[in-house]
Amino acid sequence: MIERIMKTKQIKKVMSDNGFVFYSVMKAYNTIGTISNDVSNNLIEKLKFKRVLGYYPDLKNPITFNEKICWKKINDRSKLLTITADKYKVYKYVENKLGKKEAEKILIPLYGVYSDPNMIPFKDLPKQYVLKINHQCGGNLFITDNKKINRDEIITKCNYWLKLPYGQARIEWAYKNIPRRIIVQKYLDFGKTFPPDFKLHMFKGKCKMIQIIWDRPKETKEIIYTPAWKPLKETFTYPKGTNFPKPSNMNKMIKIAEKLSEDFDYARIDLYDFENKILFGEITHYPQSGMLNCSKQLDLKIGNWWKL
Repeated sequence: MIERIMKTKQIKKVMSDNGFVFYSVMKAYNTIGTISNDVSNNLIEKLKFKRVLGYYPDLKNPITFNEKICWKKINDRSKLLTITADKYKVYKYVENKLGKKEAEKILIPLYGVYSDPNMIPFKDLPKQYVLKINHQCGGNLFITDNKKINRDEIITKCNYWLKLPYGQARIEWAYKNIPRRIIVQKYLDFGKTFPPDFKLHMFKGKCKMIQIIWDRPKETKEIIYTPAWKPLKETFTYPKGTNFPKPSNMNKMIKIAEKLSEDFDYARIDLYDFENKILFGEITHYPQSGMLNCSKQLDLKIGNWWKL
């Protein structure tokens, strides 16, 4: 069915059909994996975009933030996207940008990296540590007592995660060619809630917007500020918090984000504030895969900051 849909000249008619068409296309798409044909990718994106946001995006002449994220997924093939999406290789990228001394201050230490989970030296690891899969989000294991682990279960789970493709169903190209590995990272005891997550939206190396998420996972709140610390009326994901005091190290965060984003027309630099110390989270290129829930007015405003 997908081949018939992809070849038709009446794309607008296909996309105006009922939800069954969307379901059938996505089911076939997820079965065969990545579609490399540009026409196919454009159609898939338009179907998903309409399903989530209620209108068809203009991917030839994108003007909104969401449209430009989707355009980037289909068209931008910079090798730096793959390097910075890799949770292992991004360490070297940060070091190259900030210098080894400054990078060590914000990077969570690694105990090792392995392509085969059977090679992880569990007996030599500390009591607490974190296992992460480098090519995806969500593949994490937080080990709080190494003496009580089931080694075989961990290896089975890691092997399962390593086999899973990531980003293909959402046409997120940056993840496609990441060599898959397991990284073993230092465990940081955050207590009952994660530290505040600062997501700095950078356009050609300049900060335009600071998205803050805190009190996860219980009563998660979000607020978006301008660099001048003026709150926006909207949020993207979580209920809006009433206020968040400007951290004393905010200017330093912005300077770090400027260096880490200078190679990209747009990138989101995620940093944490943990015990008055800045920690590196990740570099994000496709926020919510271009399906951010916001007003058209805000979508246009942010899109205007982004010069493709």
